[in-house]
Amino acid sequence: MNTFVRKCIYNSAGKTFLNIKTKPGSKKEGIVSIDEDQIVVSIKAAPIDGKANKDVIEYFSDILKISKSDIQIEKGTTNKNKTLSINFEFKEEDLMEIFKNNLI
Repeated sequence: MNTFVRKCIYNSAGKTFLNIKTKPGSKKEGIVSIDEDQIVVSIKAAPIDGKANKDVIEYFSDILKISKSDIQIEKGTTNKNKTLSINFEFKEEDLMEIFKNNLI
């Protein structure tokens, strides 16, 4: 397992946290890259009236096959850099596999 994953994916207090950078207003939705500190994700919605935040939650809900209510934006609601929390713990390697399968 790559050690950099621990900076962008981590578990704490029974939850999984993801550090992401959004690219709103994109033509395609998907994971653009995973680097040392963050997961870069493109979403279609523009960052207007919370639409991009809603799309981020819907996107991760779809690829992780969990309810939208299980995902919250902990930090960064008005910023491209966000921290998402998921209401239960995922294994890092399972998330990495899902993210790699959704690279665009």
